[in-house]
Amino acid sequence: MPMPVNRRGQPEAEKRAQLIAAARELFSQKGYESTAMTHIAKQAKVTPNTIYWYFKDKDELLITVLDQLMTESLSDLAEISSAPLAQQLYWLVGQLRSVSGFVSTVHNRIGVSESVARW
Repeated sequence: MPMPVNRRGQPEAEKRAQLIAAARELFSQKGYESTAMTHIAKQAKVTPNTIYWYFKDKDELLITVLDQLMTESLSDLAEISSAPLAQQLYWLVGQLRSVSGFVSTVHNRIGVSESVARW
């Protein structure tokens, strides 16, 4: 399906990144269930319908955020893997703390979202 033309001339990748960043921040702060798509749109300074040009639904946006978190963590892991064990463990605890809300969200969504269950 072709992507609608962006009226403001903002590159598609930039707009998508803006939406992902807004969702990531709000999911982290307020939690997935407490974050409405309208909140994400407001945070990203777009109309709510704009989100649906880039993401099928809220779960697809969540999965995109999760993929981003995983990519960043794996990249960081490659950098920290040669550090002393104590430093690696400290890093791991920090990673787990920063994504604990997302872990709960995934567990809660698996039973109700086929796309999250596949992820």
